Amino acid sequence: MGETGRYPLFIKCFKQMINFWLHVKNADPNSLAHKAFVVDTDMANDNKESWGLGVKRILEHFGEGRVWSDNDQINHKSYPRIFEKAMRRNYDIFWQHKVRLSSLTNGKLGNYGNFKKSNTEEPYLSLPFKYRKYLSRFRSSSHKLRIETGRYLKPLLIREDRICKYCTLGSLENEEHFLLVCPYYKFERHEFFGLINNYIDLSIWQTDNMILPDTYEGKYLILLNNILQSVQMEVMVALAKLVLLACNRSEEAIINGWAF
Repeated sequence: MGETGRYPLFIKCFKQMINFWLHVKNADPNSLAHKAFVVDTDMANDNKESWGLGVKRILEHFGEGRVWSDNDQINHKSYPRIFEKAMRRNYDIFWQHKVRLSSLTNGKLGNYGNFKKSNTEEPYLSLPFKYRKYLSRFRSSSHKLRIETGRYLKPLLIREDRICKYCTLGSLENEEHFLLVCPYYKFERHEFFGLINNYIDLSIWQTDNMILPDTYEGKYLILLNNILQSVQMEVMVALAKLVLLACNRSEEAIINGWAF
């Protein structure tokens, strides 16, 4: 969901629950709905399983427990929107924590957490389907680089052994190696850099040294993040084309037995 900036469906459902709860609370005291509300509220206050107890738990979970006992002081018309914002803030914190944790532990979203900092819609989603498909796969690690495929092998291929099969550098085949280092894609890379040179600072990239020295590792990661964070249409289209061409080349190498 991080790429689309959308929120889980439960947020809309909980908002509707709170809206209905406030509606029946303020209904005609003589109505059947309000009388059922009073009985349900008493059960909830006694911690007996009921619909009202579910509402109470939801409010407490999102730090709005005061509303249950002091709801006469709130604006019943505007509060559902206020509660929705509270749920979204809570989800944003949860989302950032999970992505950051995966990045720190080299999990599935290890690379994603380096450049994706907030749950916001990405501009590349407006590109034609072919381009956004390859970009979304590359950004979210739903690709066939060994840093990803190695985790699904049986027995599991440990991270350090997920070496690139298309060059002799003995480097880990991750997004950084693929996009900035691997000699197998050097022609596609030179064309790509020519297209984005006016939008991205490429001064730290060394065309004469295809090996990634330890002293440059941090700088290359910064360059990778700058490319993936760019909102320039030219950069996004160029990156999508590079990933598409590179995928075709790697599949060709496997078919013809050129991989090492």
